[in-house]
Amino acid sequence: MKREILSPIARDVEGDLDWNDKSFLFPHEPMRRDLDYLHNNITLENFQLKYSWKAKIFFKWYRKFFYPHTHHHHDIEEKVFFPWLATKIDLPKRCTEDHVDLLKRLGDIKAMKNQFKKIVKSKDETEWSAAIKTLSTKISGLRTFMFDHFDEEEKLAKVMKENFTQEEHDVTMQRVVKMGGSANATMLPWIVDGMKQWGGDGEVEKFLLALPTPIRILYKHRWSIAYEKGDRKLLRSLELQQEHPPHISKVGCTIM
Repeated sequence: MKREILSPIARDVEGDLDWNDKSFLFPHEPMRRDLDYLHNNITLENFQLKYSWKAKIFFKWYRKFFYPHTHHHHDIEEKVFFPWLATKIDLPKRCTEDHVDLLKRLGDIKAMKNQFKKIVKSKDETEWSAAIKTLSTKISGLRTFMFDHFDEEEKLAKVMKENFTQEEHDVTMQRVVKMGGSANATMLPWIVDGMKQWGGDGEVEKFLLALPTPIRILYKHRWSIAYEKGDRKLLRSLELQQEHPPHISKVGCTIM
């Protein structure tokens, strides 16, 4: 598989990526990938009123996966990761101050569900086109904002390595895994899927072997299967040009 790193900061790293570079890519790259996908697919041409089922699927995916994943990631940063970094590093104010604006942008998109629900019932072409344009604009704005925010955070990778050891970092990451709780079931497959793109199979194997055995078993036999039949199948269906929704397995999520 051809590796593709979306982060401009990581792409500029000379030589192989080290633990400090990867630490930021784990959560950021799957979000970059999904935002790119939404930016390219939520268009008037792809979301015509005759494909109105896509709105229902988008909001189901967004509310069940992307919104909680992103929210949980920033909770982890504010409660665990940033306080740990702040013991030795002066963090840029943007690292935390951006979160207020970010959460508002996420919530604004989530709140559009009821608007689309009404338009689907009325079948008003003009209202539908206006709503799709608004949604597309909000998605593009969120993408630009989050990409810039990620870049700012990833500039900390170098100074993190200068002030902390990998062992100290790994202890903190174990706290992150424990904080994940039930969210690990959907977030871990998402992170691993993103890792396949930027790190390849070898990186994925090393990452999985470092996880606690019970979590690794759950990932292999339950979580990864539910992810493919739920999260990914929901998102990929937005590309389809058909007037009736596809069947999404009850494993992970139900659409029909």
